[in-house]
Amino acid sequence: EYSWRRLEDDPVFNVRNYKQPFWDGEDLDGKTIFVYPEQGLGDTIQFVRYLPMLRQRHARVVFDVPLPLVPLLWDFDGVDLSLKSGDVLPPFDCHIPLLELAGLFGTTLQTIPAGDPYLHADPALVDNWSERLGPKTGFRVGLVWAGNPSHLNDHNRSIAPDMIRPLVETPGVEAFSLMVGRDGEADTVFGDAIIDLAPHLDNFSETAAAITHMDLVISVDTAVAHAAGALGADVWTLLTFNPDWRWMLDRDDTPWYPSMRLFRQDKRNDWDGVLARVATELAERVHNTG
Repeated sequence: EYSWRRLEDDPVFNVRNYKQPFWDGEDLDGKTIFVYPEQGLGDTIQFVRYLPMLRQRHARVVFDVPLPLVPLLWDFDGVDLSLKSGDVLPPFDCHIPLLELAGLFGTTLQTIPAGDPYLHADPALVDNWSERLGPKTGFRVGLVWAGNPSHLNDHNRSIAPDMIRPLVETPGVEAFSLMVGRDGEADTVFGDAIIDLAPHLDNFSETAAAITHMDLVISVDTAVAHAAGALGADVWTLLTFNPDWRWMLDRDDTPWYPSMRLFRQDKRNDWDGVLARVATELAERVHNTG
């Protein structure tokens, strides 16, 4: 059923037509397959885990990396040639949208490739962030309370910044904003209670390096949450009452990211209930850590 999106005239699906055939699972030995992204950056981060499985079938893998993810994914394991917008497309034998791979590999809840972290921060950037952040003064929490305002579902997934004040002001917490695209919002709302890292988050490689210095990331459903999960970082993801399909229902864990915990709305638009639970558990976590 998911493949019906190929027939929709919607740019979010990034449907591409080439003279070469779609890959339908046939033998790839010695062939070149062109894989391209679709939908959001979080979708790309979630599904790049399947690219090494193409290599295991002895394919040459060419991947079109979304520009914001180029520094993070350019040398991704399992990709033979990375491309970005404007690059010349080399010859290839077949092509496939990235999100088709899970179905073609027959993925079940038990076979999702999620054993080890599959993204890794640049060690040089990790060192740079160590110097930038300086000595720890508390339990470091990276916060993302809103996503891209142009996202179709942003009005549901994002939270008014003042609602997370109890998290920012939790005793023992050293709070950081990992958000970009909401210039000045962190400083305007929280002042000195939070450190806004946005001026230094030029790309997702920087974000990944910053995440490695957090004790915990708390995020609404954004690409930052996916990145934290793919890095194996401790992350709490805050979900609406009717979340994306990937998060399923009635569970507080996810087979996609072993280090991620889910906090769900019990009823529509009830962020108050979610944040009350998060605040309580964060205070306990800080107390037990200290």
